[in-house]
Amino acid sequence: MTRKILLFALLLWSTAAMAQTGQTRGQHWCGTETNAQIMQDYAAFLSVQQRPGSTQLDTFMNFPIQLHVITDLNQTIRISQGTLISTICELNDRYAPVRFRFFLRGDINYISNNAWATLPSKTVGDQIMLQHNVNRVINVYFTDLSQLNPPLCGYAYFPGTGPGTTFRQGGLFMGTNGNCSSNGNTTFAHEMGHYFQLMHPFQGTSSLNKFSPSFERVTRNFNEISPRLNANCNTAGDQLCDTPTDWIGDRWNCNVAQPVQTDLNNDTIRPDATLYMGYADDACQSRFSPQQIALMRTTGNTSRAYLKSPPMEPFDTILTTTSNVEPANNTQLVNPQDFTLRWNKINGATAYAVRISRSPTFNTIDFETIVTGDTSFRYFVTGATKFIPNVNYSWSVKPYNHAVLCTPFSPATRFRAGFVGTQNLDSEMGIYPNVVQNGESTKIQFKNPMSGYFQAQVIDMNGRLIRTEAFEGQNQTEFTMGMFGMSQGLYLVRVQTEAGTMTQRVVVR
Repeated sequence: MTRKILLFALLLWSTAAMAQTGQTRGQHWCGTETNAQIMQDYAAFLSVQQRPGSTQLDTFMNFPIQLHVITDLNQTIRISQGTLISTICELNDRYAPVRFRFFLRGDINYISNNAWATLPSKTVGDQIMLQHNVNRVINVYFTDLSQLNPPLCGYAYFPGTGPGTTFRQGGLFMGTNGNCSSNGNTTFAHEMGHYFQLMHPFQGTSSLNKFSPSFERVTRNFNEISPRLNANCNTAGDQLCDTPTDWIGDRWNCNVAQPVQTDLNNDTIRPDATLYMGYADDACQSRFSPQQIALMRTTGNTSRAYLKSPPMEPFDTILTTTSNVEPANNTQLVNPQDFTLRWNKINGATAYAVRISRSPTFNTIDFETIVTGDTSFRYFVTGATKFIPNVNYSWSVKPYNHAVLCTPFSPATRFRAGFVGTQNLDSEMGIYPNVVQNGESTKIQFKNPMSGYFQAQVIDMNGRLIRTEAFEGQNQTEFTMGMFGMSQGLYLVRVQTEAGTMTQRVVVR
């Protein structure tokens, strides 16, 4: 009877735990779901394995990851390549005590689909997995999960569940919304725990009244003296007795006083904020319990053993990062349509992640690419360019290989975007009025509509650059330019476009 009540309670967890608190903190929920069959299989698995409490940790188990990034049709990347690689690096750090190593197999798979870029439902997520899952890897999809109800940071499928069959079944969805996949967030480690069969420590308990016989009790003593009740940690909660009783099915701050709850023995419940599988804030979490570690390793050798074949390819260590060579720091006027980046070769590196940003701290990324087997990259376009004239950009490079992913980016260097055209196009432009007072404005007028970026420079008759102004045309023929802070005299207004240069005279009185 107790087992039936337990399974019924576990069925209620997914919705009741979410309903017990507001949506503000709930946006960082895990959306991994259980049902009666999953819990029966889980209990049976633990019974066969005799609730492992220790295991051999002398060898690493290596598991391949296929990264999928879902974007809109305009290829608006919602998570940078550098962040993607860093997430695997952090995952490996957190799983080092488990002796799990995750490595990349295959290139990042970019999926362009406006309807999927913000995932509308898990049903659509299942369709994506059916279409794009790869055999014998952990398929991990990064996309915006903020429109799910409730909004999520991630979800995963337990062994033997999820869309697909045999060697390409299930996987993980990771949210690019908020800080779900940013450095320091523990969602990836949490969802990977589910993928290797771990439950929440509050499994079922968070949705129950403490007077329910299925509510996990704090005691770990199976021979309590009446009227105290014996321990039930082997049938309640996550059914692992080295994870303390937990009843909080929403994110909670471990640095402030938590709500007090007691069990049927009137023992105070003190959830362990350090466990990755709990819901404490990310900064609190730092470990898996010994039984959790043993359970994941057993899963890796049984229901997830197919991931180890074929084995991980050999790899070399990478002892240092690279350094930028060309363009050198503070290089002026790089051609925004055609330029080459070069860096030093690093032993052991098989690929380099290249990033360019207007931000010296790379808070936003203007352009990025991955270069395989080379130490240079040529950016070349004949039409619209991603780089704005007269703007400073920083660039850096991260060397890595499929298994060594924690190497830092090279120190950033900076260049300024310039212009391409050299043809004299004076007949295509005019200045009106061409006689102005100091502080007045004049208009740059083109015969044909202008689109895209161009630059106007004011130069005195001694060849000195007085001022520069950048414009962005939107299919227009006229642009206003202020003539302020200037002495009386004759000046040249030189306009540089992608097509060429135009120069006209203006007099300041």
